[in-house]
Amino acid sequence: MGWRPAAHASGGGGDPARDRPGASARAHWDGGAGGVPAAGDRGEEPVPDECRAGGRAARVARWRARPSRFPHRRAGPALLAGRITDGGTVIRFHIRRLVILAVVGACGHTISGPPGRPGLAVTPFALGNGPWNVAISQRGLVYVTRVATDSIAVVDIAAPRVAAAFKVGNGPYDVVFNAAGSSAYVSNLYDHTVGVINTSTPAQVTTFPVPGGAVRLLLGPGENKLYVTLDNGGLTVLNAASGAVDTTIQLGAVALNGVALTSDRSRLYVSSVGGTVTEINTASDIVLRSFTPGGTPQDLVVGHGDSTLYLADEAGWVAVWNLKSWTRTDSIPVPAAFGLALTQDGAQLWVTETGAGEIAVVDCASRTVVATIPVLGHPRHLAMTLDGTTAVVANEAGVVQIIR
Repeated sequence: MGWRPAAHASGGGGDPARDRPGASARAHWDGGAGGVPAAGDRGEEPVPDECRAGGRAARVARWRARPSRFPHRRAGPALLAGRITDGGTVIRFHIRRLVILAVVGACGHTISGPPGRPGLAVTPFALGNGPWNVAISQRGLVYVTRVATDSIAVVDIAAPRVAAAFKVGNGPYDVVFNAAGSSAYVSNLYDHTVGVINTSTPAQVTTFPVPGGAVRLLLGPGENKLYVTLDNGGLTVLNAASGAVDTTIQLGAVALNGVALTSDRSRLYVSSVGGTVTEINTASDIVLRSFTPGGTPQDLVVGHGDSTLYLADEAGWVAVWNLKSWTRTDSIPVPAAFGLALTQDGAQLWVTETGAGEIAVVDCASRTVVATIPVLGHPRHLAMTLDGTTAVVANEAGVVQIIR
């Protein structure tokens, strides 16, 4: 979940009780723990700029940092580098004391993409408030959690624009939709609750208490169960309708950051920043087996066919595990790997590189990185649309990026 000390803003794992997303920023904003920044306050000031490539102007939305007012930002200068291309012309930029929020994709610029998609359009727009996670319903509804202002943004990816925003609990981290798209659940990390959202309103209509800081969420078989990982190493199983706690399974003492289900939802995989992955039978909610990959495990994805598990590790790789033999079969070098999303055909795995400000595109057959997509900032989680044509990236630097 990206628990990390403020002194290590580019990645790494820290103590969840001390270094939760936004915790230090909240203390600064209100002079004490638990303070909430004013709605719409990004902790940054817009500085419009313009760059040109191939004779075309590209608007570059930049925000000048006000020190210590944005989650995880270190004091002192920041140096970012990148490039924009248009018609073969390359603009390289090195900006000190600025955070680039919207660069690639402006004015129709394209970047190199994976085989079969040589030109990917990246459309960024400023959202602010620490975008962290993103979910897309089967109806195409897009929710982005914003940990800094306890809210969820409803994003129209066609426009692109924020169609609506609404308050939820304290420190919304993850969000999931039910199959019908009529309801959603949000993990309110600092409140120790799970919020239930009526998507037609949209509004959080009730909350379910859980015995710890709620981190990741997944609906189980038949959507009768809601699995909630906690920052204290617990996995709580809720009745998805009533919110009653069916059971809590203790899987350690540190945050559980990644969750994934097999296609038939019979097996649940949970990763811990302590360096373990656990397999659970969802019919009985009993632990079947576990392994210790080491490093700082983050997101998990089960590959097509349910025979492969991909594990993002902030230590610098994506681990590949054979679920039949329960052995590690490969390690794909990916710097600061954090979020994962599998394309609909299962051919490619997209990986956010939080520390590098990039997205790595992995070919699942060859298990190699076939392309990198520069997005800058701190990309966290991403999601794919059902038709497989669009990826939506929540970038902690205050921007959402739509990649087509």
